Amino acid sequence: MKAVILYLNDEKPFAEYSRFLPLISRERQERIARMALNGDKIRSLFTELLIRYEASEELGVDFSSLEFGKNEFGKPFIIGENGYDFSVSHSEKAVAFAGENARVGGVRVGLDVERIRQRKNAVSERFFAENEIKFIEESENPDEAFFEIWTKKEAYSKMLGKGLAAGFNSFDVTGNALGCKFYTKRTNGYAFSLCAEEISALPEIGEMSECEFLQKLSERLNFTFC
Repeated sequence: MKAVILYLNDEKPFAEYSRFLPLISRERQERIARMALNGDKIRSLFTELLIRYEASEELGVDFSSLEFGKNEFGKPFIIGENGYDFSVSHSEKAVAFAGENARVGGVRVGLDVERIRQRKNAVSERFFAENEIKFIEESENPDEAFFEIWTKKEAYSKMLGKGLAAGFNSFDVTGNALGCKFYTKRTNGYAFSLCAEEISALPEIGEMSECEFLQKLSERLNFTFC
């Protein structure tokens, strides 16, 4: 299993990234064109660039040949690669990716990343189970604990491929009754959670800057970016 967090510089104008648009799908290019905010455009662009980079490397296929679809709940998948499961998430300047190839013993995977900030008690009351609320209230840092629970619930829902349709208040991520494993990390002000049926082989989560990623991409595609 491969997992990575990419940190963006979303303060630059999107026009500086326009040369990367031909590297992503037409559908995403059109979606980006409809976005009003500079940061949203950058996050959307790098989300697909990161998926293409990591998935093409794992599958041994051409970067530009990947085609994407979505299930009925909006979870993306790679057309023609039923044995490969991946999940992606972004929050502010962070874009996170995890992928697993079932052809080499892989499993379903889901992840979420969120900037840690002041929690909203109303969200806990509406979406969290009793044990999850207790976990937050008894924590030394309730804000961090809140986003640990939130990202775990998001990751579990994404692993199932149902997103919010899974019903956040219908399951509890503090116990062992869900039949999956969680990995959670707090880093650079973000909470990152990964959920999979098995994560015993998970390596350390990779972290890289925007320029480091573009350098890797340039080596793959023979471009000069940074």
